[in-house]
Amino acid sequence: MGHFPPPEIAPFAYQTNENLIEHRRLTPIANTSTHDPHRQNKTGGWHRRTKSSDSDPMQLMPDHVKDAQNLVPSMPKEKKGILGRFTRKRSKDKEATPEVRKSSESEHSYVSATNTPAIEKDDPVAGYGRSVSANSHWVKVTIKRKESYKEQGIIDPERSHSIRQICVDDDVPSLDGWRELPPPGGAEGWSPPESWAVRKPSVETVTLVDDEDTREADSDNWYYGKRLFCIRIFRPDATFGTVSCGLNTTTSELCHILGKKFFIADITKYNLYVKRHDLERVLTPQERPLQLQKRLLEQAGYTEVDRLEDLGREDNSYLVRFTFKETIIPRFEEEESLAQFKDVDLQMRNLQTIPIFLYRQAYFIYSLNASRNLMLDLPTDFIQSCTQLGELHLAHNDLDRVPQSVRQSEMLSLLNLSSNRLKDLDHARLDKIRELANLDVENNQLKTLPSLFSHFRALTKLNIANNLFTTLPEVICSIQTLEKLDASFNRISYIPQEIGNLRALEQLYVIGNQITGTLPQTFANLTNLRVLDISHNALQSIDVCAKCPNLECLIAESNNVSIVDLLFPCISRLVLTKNQLTQFSLSETALSLTYLSLTYSKLTSLPDALFEQLRSVERLELCHNQIVYIPKTISNLKNLTRFSCTYNRLGALPPEIGKLSSLRFLDVHNNNLTALPKEIWCCQSLVTINASSNLLETFPAPYLPMPSSPLASPLASPLPSPVPGSRANSLSPTMPVRTQPSPPPTPPLATALRELFLGDNRLTNDIFAIISKFTELRRLNLSFNDIDEIPNGGVFSQHLVELYLSGNQLSALPDDVERWTSLKVLHVNGNKLKSLPADLSKIRKLVVLDAGSNALKYNIANWQYDWNWNWNIDLKYLNLSGNKRFEIRPLHDITPMRDRDRNLANFSTLNKLRVLGLMDVTLLKIPLPDESDNRRVRLSGSEVNCMAYGMADTLGQAEHLSTWEVVIPKFRNSEDECLFGLFDAHSDSSQGSLVTKYLHDWTNFHLVSELDKLRENDTIESALRRAFLSLNKELGAKVFNSNMEREHTLEHERASAPAIDDSKAGASGIFVYIVGTILYVANVGDVVAVISRNGGTAVPIASKHSPLQSQETVRIRTAGGFISHDGCLNGELKVSRSFGHFHLIPIVNSNPSIETVELSEQDEFLILGTRGLWDRMSYQTAVDIARTEKDDLMLAAQKLRDFAISYGAEESIVVMIIGVGDLFDRRLRRRREGRGAWDSMIGEETTIYISSSNKGKRRKEEIPVDSTIARLQKEIAPPTGQVALVFTDIKNSTLLWETVQSAMHPAIKEHNDIMRRQLRNIGGYEVKTEGDAFMVSFPTVFSALLWCFTVQEQLLQADWPKEILDSDECKEVYGGRHNNELLYKGLSVRMGIHWGAPVCEIDPITRRMDYFGPMVNRAARICSAADGGQICVSADVEGEIRLLLNVDDDDETVLRKTDKDGAVLETVQLDETMIKLRKMGFVVKRIGERKLKGLENPEELCLVYPEALKGRLEADQAKEKTYEPATAQILDPVAVRSLGYLCLRLERVASGNVLAARNVRNSRADYLSGLLTFHVKDNADDEELIRICESLVTRIENALSTLYLNKFGPFTKVLEQLSDVIAVDPDHILKALQMYAQVMGVAK
Repeated sequence: MGHFPPPEIAPFAYQTNENLIEHRRLTPIANTSTHDPHRQNKTGGWHRRTKSSDSDPMQLMPDHVKDAQNLVPSMPKEKKGILGRFTRKRSKDKEATPEVRKSSESEHSYVSATNTPAIEKDDPVAGYGRSVSANSHWVKVTIKRKESYKEQGIIDPERSHSIRQICVDDDVPSLDGWRELPPPGGAEGWSPPESWAVRKPSVETVTLVDDEDTREADSDNWYYGKRLFCIRIFRPDATFGTVSCGLNTTTSELCHILGKKFFIADITKYNLYVKRHDLERVLTPQERPLQLQKRLLEQAGYTEVDRLEDLGREDNSYLVRFTFKETIIPRFEEEESLAQFKDVDLQMRNLQTIPIFLYRQAYFIYSLNASRNLMLDLPTDFIQSCTQLGELHLAHNDLDRVPQSVRQSEMLSLLNLSSNRLKDLDHARLDKIRELANLDVENNQLKTLPSLFSHFRALTKLNIANNLFTTLPEVICSIQTLEKLDASFNRISYIPQEIGNLRALEQLYVIGNQITGTLPQTFANLTNLRVLDISHNALQSIDVCAKCPNLECLIAESNNVSIVDLLFPCISRLVLTKNQLTQFSLSETALSLTYLSLTYSKLTSLPDALFEQLRSVERLELCHNQIVYIPKTISNLKNLTRFSCTYNRLGALPPEIGKLSSLRFLDVHNNNLTALPKEIWCCQSLVTINASSNLLETFPAPYLPMPSSPLASPLASPLPSPVPGSRANSLSPTMPVRTQPSPPPTPPLATALRELFLGDNRLTNDIFAIISKFTELRRLNLSFNDIDEIPNGGVFSQHLVELYLSGNQLSALPDDVERWTSLKVLHVNGNKLKSLPADLSKIRKLVVLDAGSNALKYNIANWQYDWNWNWNIDLKYLNLSGNKRFEIRPLHDITPMRDRDRNLANFSTLNKLRVLGLMDVTLLKIPLPDESDNRRVRLSGSEVNCMAYGMADTLGQAEHLSTWEVVIPKFRNSEDECLFGLFDAHSDSSQGSLVTKYLHDWTNFHLVSELDKLRENDTIESALRRAFLSLNKELGAKVFNSNMEREHTLEHERASAPAIDDSKAGASGIFVYIVGTILYVANVGDVVAVISRNGGTAVPIASKHSPLQSQETVRIRTAGGFISHDGCLNGELKVSRSFGHFHLIPIVNSNPSIETVELSEQDEFLILGTRGLWDRMSYQTAVDIARTEKDDLMLAAQKLRDFAISYGAEESIVVMIIGVGDLFDRRLRRRREGRGAWDSMIGEETTIYISSSNKGKRRKEEIPVDSTIARLQKEIAPPTGQVALVFTDIKNSTLLWETVQSAMHPAIKEHNDIMRRQLRNIGGYEVKTEGDAFMVSFPTVFSALLWCFTVQEQLLQADWPKEILDSDECKEVYGGRHNNELLYKGLSVRMGIHWGAPVCEIDPITRRMDYFGPMVNRAARICSAADGGQICVSADVEGEIRLLLNVDDDDETVLRKTDKDGAVLETVQLDETMIKLRKMGFVVKRIGERKLKGLENPEELCLVYPEALKGRLEADQAKEKTYEPATAQILDPVAVRSLGYLCLRLERVASGNVLAARNVRNSRADYLSGLLTFHVKDNADDEELIRICESLVTRIENALSTLYLNKFGPFTKVLEQLSDVIAVDPDHILKALQMYAQVMGVAK
C-alpha cells in the first residue's frame, strides 16, 4: 500500500536502491553488519557545527564530492530548460569506453527499498550479501532504465537521486548473476492507483565506469568546473546562507551541503524549492540549481564580464529564489467556496496533486483549469473518474511531456497545453481523444506534428503559434474538419499547396512569419474562409486572396504589396497598413466593406470611381501617404463616420463632404489645406474636426444651403415655440400682432461640434467671430496662430472644458474670463502676457494652467488685480517656467486681515497639485511643497553645463503623475560631465508613479557606483548597462519584499505605508550621459532620443524596443515568452525591454541598448521624448518644429508638446531638449549669457518681446504652398552678381516613367522633398523646375557643394517604393573596400555646378528671380556630362574648392589665401558652411577637357565626391567608363518622340476614344504631347532610347492586336467552326467557293 506524502513531495523519505547508496554514503548511521567503523572514526561524522554560515565550501562538501573534484574536473554538463526538468531521464554517458558500453548492454534489476525501512539503515550493496572490504575503490555508477516509467505506471520516478560514486569491492560478483526479484508481499497482479503515488520496482542496468574514463567526457565543462559559483539559499524564516560550489552541483549534493550549513541532522524531511513569479516547486535531485541561476541571470542581461559567479551572493529573489525547508504538502481547503463544480479553477495553487475532495465531485467537473502549477501531476484514476470532463487547461506548467493520463479523457473537447516546453507530441497520442475539437499548443518548442493528427475527426481549432515551425506541417492539411488555424510567429517561409484541402477553414492566422512572394493558388479552394491575417510577412501580392468567395476580413499589414486591383465580393474589413502601395482600386462594388485602412503607404491619388464602390464604408484611414486630392465621389459614403487623412498633401477638401450626414470624426492635420469648404457646416453629425498644421487663414462663415440645394439639410430648423406664460401667448387672436422676423436657421455643425483643433495655421483675431457660433464646444485648440487679442465674448461656449492658446501673440486675456465657468485646462504659454487677471480665480474648476515662457512679472501685494494660485485649490498642473522676470517673495504685512491665515506666497493650499514648474523663476524664502511619488516640483535653470536646456510635460487624461526626469549638472563633481534621464511609466498599473519616482531617486547612486568600479579593461558602456540592471534589481527587491511584508500586514495598516507591491508595474527609461564631447545614450522601452544634425536632419540615437523586431522576437522566444496578434509581449506589453514588470522577467529585461556618439559642430540639439510624443509625429517633424525655436529650447520643448496635443494626444507627454551644439558654438553661448545680463538690467517699464512672438509675417508671395516647407526657415533672397548655379537631373527618369509610372509619382515627391528641405536648411534659392530637373542658385560655391553632398547622402537614406528598388536603374549597389558600403539606392541624380556672373531678371509672371546668359548654358551642359550619382564641377568651381586645402593647421576656422609661390595674401575666417564642408570631407578627380553640346570651346571638368560616398569614385574607376560628348547619339530623340505619338494615336483608336475637337491654332503634336506620359530628353543616351523604343513597340503591338480583335471579334465563333471543319476536310473551303461561284453564275 502506498504511503503519504508521496515520494514526489519528499524524495528523501522514499528512496530507491540508487538513492540508498547515495544516502548511505552521506549519512553514516551505526550498523553492526555493514557499517565501516574505520570510516566513521576517520570522519568523525559529517554533521559537525561550523562557525559561520558562509564557511569554506570545501569543508561543507561531502567526502565523495571532494574526491570527485580531485579526480574529475566536473561532471558532464546536462542541458536543461530555464526551470529545470521536472520529469527527466538521466542521460547515458556517451564518452564511456567500449568495454564499459559493452557491459552496460546487459540489463538487470534489483529490489526496491521504498517500503522496506530495515534496508534504509543498511548498505544496499551489502544487502546482497557483500561487505565493504579494504580493497574497495571509487567508481562511477550510471543507471540506465530499460523502459520508460510512464509505461510502468510510475508518476514521477525522476524525483530520486542518481548515484554519483559508490564504494564497491573489487571482487563484486558478475552483474549477470543478479536476478530479478519478485515484488514483496506477493502482490503480483495488482497495481495501486496513480493518485497513491506508489513507486514500483524498476528494471535498471548498473554500469561501472572508472573515473579516469570520464575526464574526456567532461572536458567541455572544465572551465566552469574550475570555478565556484555562489548561490543564496533562504530558510522559511527569511534567513539565508551562501554556498559556493561547482556549476554542475546537483540538488541532492546541495541539500547535503545545506544540511551541514544549517545544522540539520535529518535532511530526509527537507527539500530545495525554487520560486519564480509566485510559483514554487521542488527541485528534482538531479537538477543543477546553479546552472538554472546562471541561465536566468544571462537572460536578464548579465554577461561574463559581470562576474556571474559572484552575483549569486546577492538577493536575486526578483528573478529566482531558492528556499531550503521542510517538505510542505499544500492543502486545498476551499471546497466550500467552490459552489459550482462544473468549472473548477486551480490556477497558481502550487499543487502537487489533485485535492482529495475533488474526487467526490469528479463526475460533475466539465472544465478543469490546472494551469500554473509546476509540480502538478494528473493521476490517471482521477481523469478516468471525470467522465464529463470537456475542457482541460495545463498552460504554463513547464511540461516537457504531456501527462499520460490526458489521453484517457475520451470526452475531452478542449485541451490547452500552451506555454510549456513540449518539443514533440508523438508520445502524447492525442489522436485517441476522439472528441477533441480545440487544441492549443502555443508557445512551445514544436518543430513537427505527429502524422497521427490526420486521424482527428472532430478537431475544429488548432493553435500552433509561437513555435519553431519552418514550414506549415502538411499533416494539418489533412484535418478536414479544421475551422480555425493559428500558425503565427513561427519561421514559416511558405505555405504548401495542400492548404486548399481545408475546405471547412474559416479563420487563418499566419502573422509574423517569413512568407515571401505570393500565397498558393489553392487558396481559391478555401470557400469558407472568412478571416485571413497575413501581417508582418514579405508578401508582394495578395491577388489570390480575392479568389476566396466568402472572405470578410483581410489584414495584410507590414508586407511588400505595391499594387492592389482586386474584387472582394464579401469583404467587410480590409487593412493594408505599412505596405508599398502605389496603386489601389477595387474592380467592382464592395457593398459589404465597412473598414478600410491604407495608412503608411505611398499612394499619390485615388481613383475617382473608388468611392462609388465603397458605399457601405464606415471608417476610412488614409494617413501617411502623398495624396493630393480627394475625389468628389466621396459624397457616396453615406455611412462614413470616421475619416482620417493626416500627413498627406491635400490642397483642398471637396465640397461634397457636406453630404456626409453620418460623419462624426474628421482628421486632416498636416496637409496643405488653404481653406475648408463652406459645406462643412452641413455635416449634422460632425463632432470632431482636426485641421492643425495646415495653411488655413480663416474658418468658413456659417453656411446653410437653400432648400432646393442638394446640400440642404434634411432636418429643417423649426421656429421657436412660444414660451408658456409669455405675452405672446396671452394675446387674443383677434388682436393685431406685430410680427418680428424669425432668427435665421442654425447650421447643423454649430450645435453638433464638440472638438475643434486648428493649431499651427495662419488664423487671426477674426476666427473668434466664427468660434462663437459653436455653442456646444468642449475642446478648442488655436495654438500657434497669429492671434494677438481675444475679444470679449469671443469664446462663447459655456461648456468649454479645454482651451489651448499657446504660441500666439497675446498680451492679455479677455475681461470676461469668469464666463469660462466649465474650463478645466488652459494653455497660454509662449505668448506676450505680462500678467494674469485675477478673474481666473473665479474659474473654480480649473485643473491645468500653463503660463510658461511669457513675460510675466508678479507683485504679490497686488493680489486683488493679479491672479494668485491659492484661489484655485483644484489645480493639479501649474507651470510658470520660462518667465525669467517672475519673482515670488513673501509680503505678509500687506495681506488683508481676513486672509492673514493664508500665505499667498506659498503653495500649501494646493493639496491636489501633481506638477509645479518654476524653472527660471526667482524664489525668495518661499516654502515649497515637498516632492512625493505623485508630485513633481521643478526648480532648475534652463542651462546645464553651459548647454541650453528646456523641458515640457503634460499629465494628459491621467489622474496620477507617471513620468519623472533627471537632470544632474556637474555629474560626479566634474565640470565636463552631466546626466539626463527620463522615465515613463506604462499605463497598465496604478503604481507607475511609485516606480518612476524610485528610478528618479536612485539613478545617481547606481550610475556613480558603477562608474567608480570601472577597471582598466572596462568601458563606460558596461557601467551604463550594469547601472540599468542594478537599478532594476533593487526595484525588484523592493517589490518582492513589499509583497512579503504585505502578507503579514493587517488591512488597516497597508494604506498608511504605501509601497511598490505591484509586480506588473513598469516603466521605460533613458540615460543621456555627456562626458566632454562624448555622448552616451542608453534606453529601454519606448523613450527615444533624436539628434538634429547637419542643419536639421533627424538622426535617431536610441530606438524603441518592440517585440516585433527580429532580434527581440528571438530573445523573447528563447526566454519562454510569446507575441500576441496585436504585437504585444505575452499579450500585455508593447515593449520588450523595460524597468519593472517582474511578473514577466526575464522575458522582459532591463538590458539597455547603448549608443556612443562623438559630438561635433554639425550637431545642434538632442530631443528626448516619451511615447506620447512619438506616437503623434515623426522624428523629422519633431526636429523641424524644434528648430523654429532653437534659440529658446524651453519654448521649443513646449512647442513640441503643444503640437502633439493639437494632433490629438491625450496621454501624458514629457519632452526634454539639450543644446549639445553649445559645446562648440562659444559665440552663441556668449550671446545668450549677454542677453541674460541685459535682461537683469532692464527697468520695470521696459518692454520685452519673446522670440516666438516676433515671428516675421511673410509676404503673400513668400508663403510656401507646403505646410512642411513653411515650417522650415525662410528661403534666402535670390543671389545676384557672382552666383553658383546648380542643375540636377534624374538618370533614366524617362524609362522609369514608362515602366513604373505608379511608383514614380511618390518617388518624385520624395526626391523633391529632399531637394527643397536641404535648400532651406543650407541656404539656397530655387529658381525653377522642369519635370524632375532642378535649377537652383547659391551665394557661394561652398554652400552649393554642401547642398549637393547632403542631397546625395539623403537620397541613399530615402524610403523609395519597392517597384523603384526592384528596377535595374535604381537597385541597391554595394561597393567600397570591403564591398559592404551602400553606394547607390533609388533614384540616381546627376548634378552640375558652375560659378560665374549670369544675367539676373525677375520673371513678371512667377515673380521669382531667373538667370540667363552663357553661364547658365554652360552650367546645364556640365550637368549633362555627369552620370547618375555624380557631381560634376567646372574649373572655376574647382579653384574655389581648392581654397579649403589651405586651412590653418593650428586653427581650423582660418583660411589662408596664397599666391603661386605660397605667400599668404589674405586670411579669411571660415563660416559655418565651410566648416561643415571641411568636416564632411571630399575628394576631387579631374576628368580633363570635355566638348559639351552647344559650346564651342571644351571645358575642364572635375568630379567631386563626399567622403562618405568615396566608394563611388572607386566603382567608377573599376568600370573604366569613358565620358563621351552627348552629341555622339545614333538614335534621334525626335524620331523616338514621333514613335511615341504614333503609339498614342493607335492606343486612342484601339480604345475607341477619338481625338476631340481642339483649337485650330494648336497642332496635333502639341495636343498629343499633353497625352504623352513621358518626356524624351534631348540628352538621353542610346541605351535609354533603345529601351524606350522597345516599350513603345510592345504597346503598338498590343494596340494592333486590340484593333484586330475589335474588327474580327463577331466572326470568332464562325472562324472556330470553320477551323474544325477544315480539320476534318481540308478541301471544304474550296468546295464551298465552287458552289458559291455556281450559284452566282446562275443568278446572273
